[in-house]
Amino acid sequence: MIHLPIYVQAVLGYDGVAAGLAYSLPTLVVAAERLLLRYGPGVVIPLGLVTIGAGFQLMRRAAGIQGDWPAMLPG
Repeated sequence: MIHLPIYVQAVLGYDGVAAGLAYSLPTLVVAAERLLLRYGPGVVIPLGLVTIGAGFQLMRRAAGIQGDWPAMLPG
């Protein structure tokens, strides 16, 4: 388990961020599945959407973006 991120970086050639995402994404999926089984989709899906919206607002404030929502679009 400890050597898996080293393997992903050294053998597969991922950088640090990509290796971290590849290593932690299954954990997030399992956590979401547990929440879904416990509380049901009527609670988990809206909570997830609110969390995503809060994350976008935090990114917008951290980046110092002035203006409306199209300023957050890439490009």
